[in-house]
Amino acid sequence: MSEVDDVTTSDAPGRGPKVTRAGLLASAGLGALSLAALGCGTDSKAQTTTGPATGNGLGPKRKALWAIDQVAAWQIPIDVGFHDAAALLGWEYKKTATGSAASTAKTTVDSMQRAVLTKPDVIFADWWYKPQAAAFADITRQGIFTMAIESDAYPKEREKLGLAYVGVDNHLSGLTLATRLAEDLVKKGKRDGVFVSGIPYPGAINLQIQDKAIREGFSQYNAANGTSFSVESFEDKADSDVAAASGLWRAKITQLGDKFVGGTSGSDNFASIITEVMKTTNRKPGDVVLGAFRAAEATLRGIRDGWIAASSDQSYYPAGFVSTIYAWMAIECNVAPLDYQTGGDLIDKSNLALINKREARITAMAKKYKIKAA
Repeated sequence: MSEVDDVTTSDAPGRGPKVTRAGLLASAGLGALSLAALGCGTDSKAQTTTGPATGNGLGPKRKALWAIDQVAAWQIPIDVGFHDAAALLGWEYKKTATGSAASTAKTTVDSMQRAVLTKPDVIFADWWYKPQAAAFADITRQGIFTMAIESDAYPKEREKLGLAYVGVDNHLSGLTLATRLAEDLVKKGKRDGVFVSGIPYPGAINLQIQDKAIREGFSQYNAANGTSFSVESFEDKADSDVAAASGLWRAKITQLGDKFVGGTSGSDNFASIITEVMKTTNRKPGDVVLGAFRAAEATLRGIRDGWIAASSDQSYYPAGFVSTIYAWMAIECNVAPLDYQTGGDLIDKSNLALINKREARITAMAKKYKIKAA
């Protein structure tokens, strides 16, 4: 059994309580949250801990760090979310990226250990590799509040440590996108053919979960609708080498010929890569069904121009914002955080205007906070 096959998915037993963005808003959570009204902060016992009061009634000024080994464009919405929440609370926030050329278990654990040395109140980290379990445990032993964000590759180990997760459900994300794309193929009169699923970063468990869910989604759709689509997964290098990825996709499409009916990849570079490949192979928007993940500028442009049918809106902003608010509630109010699922919806032409507005705000705030993509 592979690591990805052994991962607990969203619908499996044993997972802790989960909150979704819509569920939290519906239950008068962050959508109507008056933090001071919770009875925490300045008047709470937590106020006796170290750190100067912020003056906003929300307790002392805390120091929160995002420990990560690389700086990349996909992190910008998360970074903005962290900055927004820290500004609301009067906290100090910093991303302590170590500037690694390539992400590994060692570089990720090293980033977490370095963050501990600065003695913050809170450390957030993406959980990509199994050895991070020891690093998370060490953080909690030192009295630092911690949560996993963005990637939950090893939920069983995380649950043993009693940590909450704020981020994407990669299994649900892949499953939802695959179902939508299969429906679109049938609307185009297709009932068989090969759908290609690109894995941009080999060994990344979250991306493997996503890819596995895409295969499951098409399989389930076939069983329910009498279609016979197949999914071919391959390492497309779209995150690490755009030029190489373009060549790989062009070769794969040429190899499949008329059998190729569509594709996707977990990389934000995919939309620009596949659009160029389609153009240079004399394809037109809508000739095949293409999907994407998240809301990168090229992806939204691809949806607008008809190249991309739909994208899974993994909505990274709450990974920064919600996790910081949860940390505040835990420290100041003794309220244990729940898992929080970001995204879950699809982006297509029907909601593109709203998504564009959201992303424009994130871009503007990134400039204000001087957040660098690399």
